[in-house]
Amino acid sequence: MYLSSIVHSEVPWRPLSSFREEIRILEVSPAQSSSDSIICHLQTVSLLDQPEYEALSYVWGSSSGSRQIFLNGKKIAVTDSLFSALTHIRDVKQPRIIWVDAVCINQKDNAEKSIQVMMMGKIYSQASRVLVWLLEYEPQELINDIVSFGEDQEKHYTEIPFSLFILARIDWWHRAWTFQEAGLARNLIFYVADKQFTLKDLEVYCNSLFRHLFRPEACCQAAFSAGFNNGGSIAQQPFGAALRTLQKLLGCRKSMSQNKQNLLNVIVENNDRAATNLRDKVYAYLGSACDIPADFIKYELPLKEWNIYISTKLIQHSMSLKTLRYTSHSGIYKDESKRMDGLPSWCPDWTRSVRDRIFLETRQQDAILESQYAASAQTKADPLFLTEEVLSVKGILCDAITHVGCGSNHVSGPGSDPKALQQWCHLVAHSTSVHLAICDEYLDQAPAVVITKLENGYNVRGSSWEKLWEMNYPFSEGDTVQDAFRKVLVANLSLFGLVEGATLSASETEPFLQEIAFNEFWSSKIENRPAVAIPIKEGYTSDQVSLMLISVTEQHITFLSRMIAILLNGKRLFVSNKGYIGWGPAAMMPGDTIAVLYGSNMPFVLRPVPDLKSKAGLCNAYTLVGECYVHGLMKGEALQNAKMDEQDFLLY
Repeated sequence: MYLSSIVHSEVPWRPLSSFREEIRILEVSPAQSSSDSIICHLQTVSLLDQPEYEALSYVWGSSSGSRQIFLNGKKIAVTDSLFSALTHIRDVKQPRIIWVDAVCINQKDNAEKSIQVMMMGKIYSQASRVLVWLLEYEPQELINDIVSFGEDQEKHYTEIPFSLFILARIDWWHRAWTFQEAGLARNLIFYVADKQFTLKDLEVYCNSLFRHLFRPEACCQAAFSAGFNNGGSIAQQPFGAALRTLQKLLGCRKSMSQNKQNLLNVIVENNDRAATNLRDKVYAYLGSACDIPADFIKYELPLKEWNIYISTKLIQHSMSLKTLRYTSHSGIYKDESKRMDGLPSWCPDWTRSVRDRIFLETRQQDAILESQYAASAQTKADPLFLTEEVLSVKGILCDAITHVGCGSNHVSGPGSDPKALQQWCHLVAHSTSVHLAICDEYLDQAPAVVITKLENGYNVRGSSWEKLWEMNYPFSEGDTVQDAFRKVLVANLSLFGLVEGATLSASETEPFLQEIAFNEFWSSKIENRPAVAIPIKEGYTSDQVSLMLISVTEQHITFLSRMIAILLNGKRLFVSNKGYIGWGPAAMMPGDTIAVLYGSNMPFVLRPVPDLKSKAGLCNAYTLVGECYVHGLMKGEALQNAKMDEQDFLLY
């Protein structure tokens, strides 16, 4: 949000009144030729007076100001991007009144900058329209394609829509500030050199693309096959991603028009966006959020201290530990080694860049897990910061991890890797702690006897489990071990509801259908074959419930497989000392502990720090490894278990 090379020292800055909500606006003089000098004057106005102005949205580009404009009679340096935007956007006959962040804010005054950043949402929402500067030159046929395909919704695509790909690759769509600027605007005009298109043009163009190319059984999908020997599915993928980029902006406008969002959600959902000043990967979204902590903006802090400050503020303000969920997403960052040195384990690195390829899956994972669980029931966090880097929280120490499943190099993670899935199954089958937990009648037998009976575990075809696997899982009423293992892989979620043709309610058919779908999913993975539909004959009875005319389709199984892949991305299965089964971050190890921390809907994996304990005399010192799913601890069971005690956890 700063540009140090702009020569603001020559400009007579009058202090702005925050009480009056004052801002500066730029009067850009008209010009007959693009070669004419850019002449501007600053005016001070109050947003309370509802002034008429437009706002510029653009990518700053390089911070080295190499071009010059006249501001209040003085020459100042601006970036090439801003110079090009003002050159093309200025009128030929009359002055144009525009708010431009780089010029209208005194970039050398951190106090003013902090206040103006807090007002940014109002500045863009009150502008008569927002002018979006995309490119100085027009790629061939870009504007023509956007307008023509949008105007004629019946027009077919006979070749790959390269205009879509070119448009979505423009930096503006991927920057942090543009999310808010476009989302809050009353109206948008997009500029490409001397041409322009409207928000409506973009909306109908996206509708045309989806209708003809990307919806199931779309009429023009053959366009992607032209020139590709192996069909068009590979060619279609980057263009689908490009369309999602445009649709995301349209979606954010819709959501912002309805209500402002939770600040942490907005920050995380847009973590793939770039910013010149890395602090703007947080501050760029303040105008679209509803719960901003006091004294939140601290541009002057060094990045390490800034990360800790932001995380502390988010935890204190929300009285929840949701922030801790984002300390680590193994595998999604462009360079795993670049987590900022010296950050405490509980503090996310808000400056990191995300790998675009799987960012969408990770956000889907977060969205799925967001509100499904209540591991700490209705408790509130009671965070206490003993120092800037030591966080004390209350919670319940549940168990220790004894065995951890293998990881996976599969491109889609362990949920799509048959070797990993089989190893996980065998891990449970060979776990003495699981055997002893589920079978009281085997307590007087040697563990080897139990293991011998169970080592084959799950039948490859999914048709049956060995005898012991049909016994009750002790931590979840009504579940067998078979149920528990299956539910761990899907995080105990109902992934699809009533099937077309069923005569029963979704609540009656869902568990049965999902079990059938899972069995076929498992068989197809182990046997390395495509999943097939499973017809269920009329009159089939399960638990005395008659299921009429129901079938599990290939689409259901594909959907289930996809959701398992998303849920298990960057995860590994574990078994605990008491026999709990679950999954957690890939970085966890035997000896790590499972804790339910007050104010969090998910349990966490914590790592004891023996050296720190002995050195500082602290008995509850841990580092945070990441969140986890534990079957039998997701509904507040830890708080009701008399054998589990509350304690303070010191997180370093």
